Amino acid sequence: MNSPTKTLQWSQLLTVTALHFLADMFVGMVPALLPRLRSEFGLPLVTGAALITTLYIVCNGSQLLVGHLRSNQIKPFFLPLGMILSTSLCLLAFVPDAGRREIWIFTLIVISGFGTGLVHPEGFRAIHALKDIGASTSTAVFMIGGMLGIGMGAWISTLLVARWGLWGLEAIGLISLAAVAVMVLLKVPLAAEETAPAADARPAERHRASFWPIWLMTIPASIATTAIMGLLPTRLEELGYTLEHGGFSNMLFVAGAVSGTLFWATVSRGRSSIGTCALALLLGVPFLLAHLLFMKHRLAAWFLVPGGFCVMAAYPLMVMAARFSRGLNLGGRMALSAGGTWGVASLAFLLIGVLADRWGVGAIMRWTWTGYIASAVIGLYILYTGDKVLRTNRSTRGGRAC
Repeated sequence: MNSPTKTLQWSQLLTVTALHFLADMFVGMVPALLPRLRSEFGLPLVTGAALITTLYIVCNGSQLLVGHLRSNQIKPFFLPLGMILSTSLCLLAFVPDAGRREIWIFTLIVISGFGTGLVHPEGFRAIHALKDIGASTSTAVFMIGGMLGIGMGAWISTLLVARWGLWGLEAIGLISLAAVAVMVLLKVPLAAEETAPAADARPAERHRASFWPIWLMTIPASIATTAIMGLLPTRLEELGYTLEHGGFSNMLFVAGAVSGTLFWATVSRGRSSIGTCALALLLGVPFLLAHLLFMKHRLAAWFLVPGGFCVMAAYPLMVMAARFSRGLNLGGRMALSAGGTWGVASLAFLLIGVLADRWGVGAIMRWTWTGYIASAVIGLYILYTGDKVLRTNRSTRGGRAC
């Protein structure tokens, strides 16, 4: 049987990216809709933070559960199943007016979060199976889909809800089901655990860097991102802005990350992925500080674009480094890079929600930038005092450690 053409593989990549986009829309819409959910269902801030935390924990925890499963299977099963389950969040309009409405909401959150989690490990394996497309290109495109989903989910959902109420979310559910049908028609394959790195992997990555220091680097930055996107719509509502402006602000943050992903992926070629990450994180912090300083002004939201361009766009480079690292199988590394990283951030956000309820959302948001500084410091530690194999490889080959 002939191998798929490059055109078909690009069609498959774009389809899987679309599924990633749609799945992450459900993750992005909950923080943006939190002010509406709190007012419509009478939820206190602590309960609202618990909703977001539950979604994040279930979504990321399920990735850890399924990341090691079906490692030798090349036909997707969790991809379509996950997308179907993730649309459960579109049923919020059916929550009854009487009774324990929190139970219904949490149930929909759990089902949707579990479905969204199922999509990610097999999504990563699907792009890894596209051998005619460079690894750096397929990873960047796939990650951009997720980032756009989180950002556009925040904005589009608020527009739909502002116009049609919670019933407006049904449109997203229908589009998600249509995308599943396209994936089935294109027969998207999965990659089994590979025995050798991809041909376009950087020299240092061919030497299989240790996964665990790279994973550790992702955690503080993910906590900072979760805190910003989880609290920003609520903080803006406190300042008198509309629901749509909160969703739009989160979208701007992610929009910057989308453009930054391609930029930093290009910059990192032939250089240190981790070093590039550290540089991007440090460059983005001043823009976040400017946004926090001038947040009361509507135009301050645009500081989130260059901020996201730097700090959020560093994350795909960490995933790229983890993709070719040593330790665990491919599904396990990708599950930890996505589910494990954001799972830890979800647990941290539960504590952040409690602190915000006690001391104020604004007081907590003032310190979110420190997470990116911490990740940059860990990255510099990896480069200069970390993995000796990489440091030796850098000096003998004239390349940069990943």
